[in-house]
Amino acid sequence: MKENKENKDLKAEQIKIISEIDQLKVIANNHYLMKKYVEAIKISNKIIDLATKAGLNSIIKEQENFINDLKKMIERDTVIKMIIEDLDRLQIKYKKLLELKEIEKANDLVENFRNNYSDLISLDEIPRVKSFLEEHDNSWREYLERQGNLRKQLDSLEIQFVSYYKTNNLKLAKETLFKAKPLLDLLQENILEAKWKRYAIDLLKKQKIEDLNRKVNKTIEKVNSLVEDYKFTDARRLLTKLIKNIEEKNFPKLIKQLKIKLKVITDAEEKYKILNEELEKYISEFNDKLAKQNFKGAMENCTQIIKIARFIGKLEIASNYSIIMEDLKSKIRKLNLLNALGDKIKKLNQEALKLIESEEFKPALDKFKIIKKNLKEFIYPKRIHD
Repeated sequence: MKENKENKDLKAEQIKIISEIDQLKVIANNHYLMKKYVEAIKISNKIIDLATKAGLNSIIKEQENFINDLKKMIERDTVIKMIIEDLDRLQIKYKKLLELKEIEKANDLVENFRNNYSDLISLDEIPRVKSFLEEHDNSWREYLERQGNLRKQLDSLEIQFVSYYKTNNLKLAKETLFKAKPLLDLLQENILEAKWKRYAIDLLKKQKIEDLNRKVNKTIEKVNSLVEDYKFTDARRLLTKLIKNIEEKNFPKLIKQLKIKLKVITDAEEKYKILNEELEKYISEFNDKLAKQNFKGAMENCTQIIKIARFIGKLEIASNYSIIMEDLKSKIRKLNLLNALGDKIKKLNQEALKLIESEEFKPALDKFKIIKKNLKEFIYPKRIHD
């Protein structure tokens, strides 16, 4: 009887404990649903204590498993909280990078974030994180597509630029650079920016060389014109100034060429001075010979005067002495005719005198008539009458 009573009392106690455990389970489950995992663990421990008293091993095992799950949930929530806190910090940096248009750096930041937590938890399980990553991935795909289009446009412009540059079409090359700049600003790729920067530097150098060549060619034209006018001092001054300007810009090859030209001009000036001195000497000799009626010698000097005067550009002197030379030729011809006539008259006179000595007066008279006729023809040249 006593044993039955004890069994009844024990069973009643178990029923009471089970009832209390059921109530505690409801409370623990409510804490779980509200994600109050620490409170749920406390309640679960109370259930284990009660189950231990009642010898309810299955309930003890159940609650131990429940507590393990709760601890995992606490760990998961800790990780999620850490991830969300990290996301908050990331979004601040991310926004600043986007404002600075540092899109690739912003993407690196997101990828590092993704890689840091991918082994701990599926980030898609965290709504905020999932939403942010999806939004970023869409933006990144659009960015890559834009970048691809920009690269294609820049590739086309690069082909044009290189062609214009090689053919010295610097105006179109410069226009191509201007077209590339806004694309490069949008692309923001350091390697391409560096390449186009080199293109700009090369073009600027080439433009400077072209501008310098135009200036040099224009100056050389002036120098050549001055040399042609035998204005050597002005030519040397202009060329020396040009060389000095180029020396400041460091173009050794061009400077060497210009210095050679300067030497040629200096040598030409020296030769001009020598020829001018010879010209003055021949003019002086000409005047002396002309004063002495040495027409033949004067004519030889005249020939040299004309030759040198033409060579050193004194065309007026050459023209004047050409006229003088023609006059000298005329005088020499007359002198030659006079000398020839004198010889002829002298011979006729001698013949006439011999005839007179032999008393052949008529033939002697004929000789004198011939002399008279020749003198008359020389003094009064034959004229054509109507």
